[in-house]
Amino acid sequence: MVNSGSLLGVLGIFVSVILFLIGYRQTVGAKKERIGAANTEVEKILVRRLVLEGYTPKIADLERLAEGKARDFRVRRGDLLPEEELLNLLFTRIIESDLIPHDRRDELLKRIMPSILEAEGDPIKDSIVVDIQTQSKALISSRSPAFLMALAASIVGAVISIIPSFKILELAPQKLLPLIIGTATASLAMIMSFVFFKRVKDSQESTSQVGSLERYVQFERDVAQLLEKKGLAVRPSGPDVGFDFSLEAKEKKILIEVKTWTRPLPQAFVGRVVERLQKAIELQGADQAIIVTPSFVPSLRAQAFDSKIRIMTIREFKKFLTQIA
Repeated sequence: MVNSGSLLGVLGIFVSVILFLIGYRQTVGAKKERIGAANTEVEKILVRRLVLEGYTPKIADLERLAEGKARDFRVRRGDLLPEEELLNLLFTRIIESDLIPHDRRDELLKRIMPSILEAEGDPIKDSIVVDIQTQSKALISSRSPAFLMALAASIVGAVISIIPSFKILELAPQKLLPLIIGTATASLAMIMSFVFFKRVKDSQESTSQVGSLERYVQFERDVAQLLEKKGLAVRPSGPDVGFDFSLEAKEKKILIEVKTWTRPLPQAFVGRVVERLQKAIELQGADQAIIVTPSFVPSLRAQAFDSKIRIMTIREFKKFLTQIA
């Protein structure tokens, strides 16, 4: 009798897991495949137009293209790569290709660099911050369908586990309820373990707009709050001026550019950012400019900067503000 109940419980758990995997594959898994296919399609289109037709990508064009492909693949625009990451992807494809001659590669990089700098340099708008918060809530609420599917699959598996008992009458009625509860609980535990590990894996591999822009917004807020706490006269920048904040301390005007750089970057790319800051210093009549990064990036320190431009980690920037406050 015990062996029969155990076998029926295992059968119910097996059925529950199979039902959940089928449902997950047809809903969440299918959507992820559509998102991946849409991103790949956008990438192929941009690379072909850039290399074969001399196309110069613009931020507005990238947004329209991504929105169109999101509609084609029945996903949200926010599920696809943001404009900045699309441009970085183009940069990577050009650099890594062995089929593009050296002179041609330099010409392609010069064509996309202004758009990269524009995407990196634009201040984060309030509407984008609200959109990120909305997407973050949507990401959290998306766990509900998976839990409901897991619960439904567990219940179905538990019910299936007792069907043979009615036919062969091996289990007394009073033992059916513990079998149902035990099977459903075990099934739900196994399924939720699968969901947990799957979400951990997805969070580590995620390159969505929510992750990249949220990090940038949060770091920019951290810098702004740090400046506010020091009681310095700080002004946010306007659009396309080459810096994020300006402050005045000890009769000096300092421009602040916030960058979430954590890995080595091509010297040409950093050079363009420095050029924009040099022009901003001249136009604003500033004494110096500071690039603030989350952590230490050795390759940046090795590059030659203008004497009026410095790069600091957030920790070094805190010490600097203490000295001038």
